[in-house]
Amino acid sequence: MRLYGIWFAILVALPGRLSAQDKETLWTEVTAKQDRLLLRWDKRHPWINDFGSGRGLELVGRYRGENGQAVTETIATGSVDGKAREAEFALTDRLRRAVHSPICLSLRMSGRAIPIRRANRGDRDTAGFRYPVWELRQRQQAKVDSVRRIISELEGKLETVRNSIQNQKRIIEQFGWSAYPRCEEMPAKAPDVTIRPRTVVDPEQQAEAAAKVCVYRVWTAQVLWEHSKAEVSKEIHDARLRIAAVDPKFLEKARKKFCGLFAFANDLPDVAQAVLQREGAEQLLGATMVRQAEQFAREWKQHRTGIAKYVPQFGGETDYLDLPAAAVQASCRRNGPALAKELDLAWLTAGVSQEPQDLLGWIGGLLDSYSTCSDDTRKGLAIEYEKWVVSERMAPRRAAMRHVDLVKMCRKDQETLKQLTEQQSTFESSIRAARAELQSAEQLPGLPAKAVVLNHETCSAK
Repeated sequence: MRLYGIWFAILVALPGRLSAQDKETLWTEVTAKQDRLLLRWDKRHPWINDFGSGRGLELVGRYRGENGQAVTETIATGSVDGKAREAEFALTDRLRRAVHSPICLSLRMSGRAIPIRRANRGDRDTAGFRYPVWELRQRQQAKVDSVRRIISELEGKLETVRNSIQNQKRIIEQFGWSAYPRCEEMPAKAPDVTIRPRTVVDPEQQAEAAAKVCVYRVWTAQVLWEHSKAEVSKEIHDARLRIAAVDPKFLEKARKKFCGLFAFANDLPDVAQAVLQREGAEQLLGATMVRQAEQFAREWKQHRTGIAKYVPQFGGETDYLDLPAAAVQASCRRNGPALAKELDLAWLTAGVSQEPQDLLGWIGGLLDSYSTCSDDTRKGLAIEYEKWVVSERMAPRRAAMRHVDLVKMCRKDQETLKQLTEQQSTFESSIRAARAELQSAEQLPGLPAKAVVLNHETCSAK
């Protein structure tokens, strides 16, 4: 190391310049063109023999990732041409972590930083440099990834609100509120109450009844899934035999029909059991999901026996538990290849890759669907009970009181629908804004077509 120091002292003291590899650049030239970085060295460079071997020559980057954590990453190893006295490094499109700071690059030989310029009073660093355009692409890519995550979260919330709107509309329709533009216009007429309907359940029994309804819907999903699986498989195989080759249009249509199989929540019992058996599930999935899994496992064990003969006290006999659209797609990407292979349809999922959040999206979608079923069914049973109670109370001589109560209920339900609709509008507006931001962020700056010298692009420059 002392010998190298003496060499650099001698080289720095020499007068004059030798093209771009002079005493200012310590007899090196670092250039970048497109996604390639090139190191050239003068034949009189003290490390010329080490450079020629190419062993341990690498490009290292230092930057800050999310939450400000410091990251040091080996970006590329050098491809050395000893005769030309140069080494080429291929730059990656995406670093290991999301970039939230300038990227300080340095070239290293067997762990030693290679100086590429003389020190000065303002900056004693002789090895660090930047490639500003490539750095900007990395930072912008981090923004693209962030906006995509935001859009995915907003779309999940929008899906939930849309489902709630449909449920609220059904509640309003069941009460008959939709027939009156203004709740005050509702006539104060008491309906005749005769036999207590099956859907009227006492409050203390509503939670158990709701659990049984939702368990029944899971069981129905299992039955329908088995039938649909065979039906979809046959339909796709038959359609494939009728064409000479699989074109993109046919593939898209077949995949859409195939992914429809994952709308059924048939695998919820197995998933809930796996969650509860998984060590550290609360840290991995969160306390909410674990509680949801515990609730389902408890209710499934309690009501599964004899459920095939059960007549639901809420909803129809063919109602089944399904997944939100986002969870369907996540399940299809994650579980599709195995099912496609089982059905001899492996060509359907060729080239389809999982996304990082697919596992959580699928599990969360299953558990949220069951929790939503429980909540909505309890609410529906409570409403059915309240309707019946109100009907029983409202004898003709108390018609006025009944009218006031119904108007209040009508107003409350209409206001709830209004609030949900406003939430939907807000989410839709936010998604449009995020997509516009994404479209702008995806316009990455182009890398230079001509080589640019980076020796004096110091890390201290912002």
